[in-house]
Amino acid sequence: MTMKLYLRRAVAAMTAVAISLGCPAASLPAKTINGKSYYYYAVKKGDTVLSIARALGVTRDDIIKHNPSAADILRAGASLYFPVDVFKDIISVQNALSQGATADAGSIEFYTVQRGETLFGISHRLGVDPQAIIALNPGIDKGVKAGQTIKVPAATGQLTPIPDEASLDRTLRPVNTPAKEYSLPSGIPADSTLNRSLRPVSGPVKEYSVGSVPDDASLDRTLRPVSPTLAESARTEQTASSVALLLPLNLYGDPKDKNARSATEFAKGFLLGLKQYEPQSPRFSLYIYDSTSDPDTISALLGGRSDLDLIITADNQAALSATLAAAGKNTYVLNLGAVQDTSWVNDSRSMQFNAPHDVLYGKAADALLERYAGYTPVMLISKGGRSEKLPFTDYLRRRYAALGIEPRDISFDGNLSKSNLDGLDMSERYVFIPASGALTEFNKISRTLRNLANENPGQIALFGYPDWTTFRGDALENLHSLGASIYSRFYADPDSYATRAFAAAFEQEYGSAMLEQVPSQAMLGYDTARYLIENLSEGRGKFDGASSTPVSGLQSTFHFGSDSEGPANKAVYIITFLPGSDVDVEVR
Repeated sequence: MTMKLYLRRAVAAMTAVAISLGCPAASLPAKTINGKSYYYYAVKKGDTVLSIARALGVTRDDIIKHNPSAADILRAGASLYFPVDVFKDIISVQNALSQGATADAGSIEFYTVQRGETLFGISHRLGVDPQAIIALNPGIDKGVKAGQTIKVPAATGQLTPIPDEASLDRTLRPVNTPAKEYSLPSGIPADSTLNRSLRPVSGPVKEYSVGSVPDDASLDRTLRPVSPTLAESARTEQTASSVALLLPLNLYGDPKDKNARSATEFAKGFLLGLKQYEPQSPRFSLYIYDSTSDPDTISALLGGRSDLDLIITADNQAALSATLAAAGKNTYVLNLGAVQDTSWVNDSRSMQFNAPHDVLYGKAADALLERYAGYTPVMLISKGGRSEKLPFTDYLRRRYAALGIEPRDISFDGNLSKSNLDGLDMSERYVFIPASGALTEFNKISRTLRNLANENPGQIALFGYPDWTTFRGDALENLHSLGASIYSRFYADPDSYATRAFAAAFEQEYGSAMLEQVPSQAMLGYDTARYLIENLSEGRGKFDGASSTPVSGLQSTFHFGSDSEGPANKAVYIITFLPGSDVDVEVR
């Protein structure tokens, strides 16, 4: 199955255009999240991004910038948020008088009640007198309901702060050492002391029960105790899946640890994905474990957890092997970190996210042979230079040999020069394939190939490697000028609107920019959350590792489905750098 996606960089201005006060947008309500005011719009059945943009008098880009998930899919019941400080001259807040209040609009804020909250819990948490809330909401003393929007005095205390980039949540406590377990359920605890909201269910390695997905607040606000009997009921009735993240977060260790920072980025992206896709998410239980690669630690954490339907791990080979050894016989283990692992071949529980080399090479070669049929392949070999891609070029030689085609070999010292290419008949077309994906090696060939392409339009092509997704500046410009194509297990155009919108949403959520990584662990977490929700939705709440439905995200595509060898991701990206700054992305 082949899916083709076209990514174009948005060049529209980010500033919004003012509208008249008679626009329907003037009736949008507002609420405060983490001390910041937002207008919000509840998506209705039949709404599209464009229809909402027209109704509100904003642009499509405005909506997607502040609501990245809207670029992928729009679900009825979802909420779209617009920062008041950005849209205050466009969207007028529905003031207190329109709600029947007598107070001035500037003296109140709107608050959405979360699951499990009470009036007095809200008042305690926000630091206001409960009678002040009752005065603004007559009859509320009889009780509040989840999802209900109420008025609260504007002079409230700050909502729980967003965690900094060194930690997912400073209120999370280790259960024991070295084996630690943390929970991040949905809803906001009535008790303002979040540490006290965590209640152990069992020991000696204590387990904390959780809800389904985070709400529209920050990670800190998602801590909430859930009845263990409720969790047991869910497992007994088979109405929900139990999912665990097993990550080397090292929350209470060195915050500069590279692996811990990457794992934390993944977890943040994952939880942001759950938050943004919550309207379409079925109920499920989520556990987060701060782990290491030590088998004893992993065994202690997972011992007795045969009820888990899925364990998501982004650690190394040792951690994966220990996880599979400790996991239940019916528990799937989604391996995001151990690229070279082959346990999926013999163990149907092991799900290899990174497309295996035979799949990767096979689909890359298919694309090369299809796109450049009639081109003579030219293998470029730098004498004394790097040649780490020889396994791929050797595979290509075998594929070409099966078609009766013999590639040309060109070896060169230092930089590729025009004289190295004198033996080529420029009445023919050529596709050049270097033996390395390194930037230093690319710089040795790019200028000469670019000049050759300019002299012979339509005759020269270049095929290369995932490493080239990291190129910036002149190297990236040369990729576009040459119309180069590459294969990869992932791709996110750093200058695309979708990528920028996600980066903005991430920074807004956590108060700091995501790490500059290729691939981005934050995006990987976000895409994994989307895959999980799509899978659970398809299975009506039950995770199915054998599902063959592909799910594409911002950076990665998940396309599993059992075959004779076991579940492994079949998705491979073929990226072509078009003239200018556009890219063409095909997912095979």
